Parts: sequence; C-alpha cells; structure tokens
Amino acid sequence: IDKIMDIMQYPFPHLKRTAQARRSVGVGITNLAWALAEQGLRYDSPEGKRYIHELAEIHSYSLHKASVQLAKEKGKCEWINKTKYAEGWLPIDTYCKEVDKVVESSLRCDWESLRREILEHGVRFSVLEAYMPVESSSVVSNTTNSLYPIREPVLIKTDGNNKNVFIAPDYEMLKDNYQMAWDVPYKDMIDVYAIVQKFTGQTISADTWRSFKEGEQPRLSAKELAERWMYRIKMGLKTHLTSWAKS
Repeated sequence: IDKIMDIMQYPFPHLKRTAQARRSVGVGITNLAWALAEQGLRYDSPEGKRYIHELAEIHSYSLHKASVQLAKEKGKCEWINKTKYAEGWLPIDTYCKEVDKVVESSLRCDWESLRREILEHGVRFSVLEAYMPVESSSVVSNTTNSLYPIREPVLIKTDGNNKNVFIAPDYEMLKDNYQMAWDVPYKDMIDVYAIVQKFTGQTISADTWRSFKEGEQPRLSAKELAERWMYRIKMGLKTHLTSWAKS
C-alpha cells in the first residue's frame, strides 16, 4: 500500500499532494462469519464477543507496529502533526467505555511500548483501520463480507453486468455453526461493531438485518427506532444501515 501511494497516477495534483502527505490507508478484517463458525462461536455469545475483541486488538496493534516500522525505514507521514498520533494517541485512548460492560476489557498487546515508539519515530500512515462491506473482494476471494454474518448459504452477487454465485465457505461442513444475519439480535450486532470500533481510528460500516413475515410492512415503531438509536449512540457508533427480508 505504501508503494502504491508513491507510484500510482493521480488524476489531479492536489489529490497526489494530500494522499502522499497524509498517507491514509484502510485495512480491515473480512471473513469473520467463517472464522466464528469454524471455531463454533456465535455473534451473540460472550465467547464469540471475546474472540472478536482479541482479533480486533491484534489487527489494530499489528497495523500500528507495521506503520512504526515503515516510519523507521522510510520516514513518518509528512502531515503527522495534523493528527493525534503526534501526541502519542492510540485508538484505545478514546473508545466508548460502555464496551467494557459487554466484554472483559483487558488487553493482550503491549500498547504502552507501542506508544513510546510512536512518540519517538512517528507513524507512516495517518489512518490505518477501515471496515466496509468489501463486496468485490468477497466475490474474488470467496470470503464472507467484512464483519457481517451471512444472509444466506448461497447468494447471487452482481458486479456490473456479471453475476456470481457465492457459497458460504465450508458451508457443508460448518452449516450447523453458521449464524444467519437475520437471527443475530440487534443489540448483539451493535455490541460486535462497538467492540471493533474500540480498536479503530475512524467510524466503521455497521449494518443490521431484520426479517418480516409475508404481508407485513417492513417498518419499526417510533419507540423501537428511538431505542435502537439510543443504544447505538450509547455504544459509541456513528453509522448504521438496516436491511430487510421476507421470512
């Protein structure tokens, strides 16, 4: 990614200037639904949430270590003083503490040693983690989308004029372990996003799903909408999208 920023062709000079001075990258986690199924874990279980917490921590920590290493080798990003990294900031400094009520908050990585390295050497990138649906990557790699549970075992995914059949990885072997998106309770899915947000330096793509019966209007009461909105805010999320399907 670092090399691509330097060698790619930019359509406008100011885009090149901004990209190379700020050096924002977006590296996320994908295929989480398979990883949970493979280990017999669920999105709505304490064990599943603890696993996601550990995975998100290792992911963010490793990205920061690589960013520091590249800063040592090639120099820190030019606009580091426009970020909180210049002050030794880390995502764990400003996360929503309500997450600690969902999953035990102890950290496995040596973040304080990392902070000292950042203060001494800086970072190569001003933004590291990013979570988006990764639809195109999912089709190419046959992995489940981003942090999302699967919607169906088999889906037809379209890409322009192309249609691709997507089968959940190892579904025949793991079909009893996969948890469908429609079956994950709303608050549990928000908890998962909040856990990952704890280790992410920008807001993440947060989708939820709800099924409705044939003939039922896909709508929520004002009370339920308000309760959902307040819970998202309470858990520190800033974005949200709900998908609907007939049951």
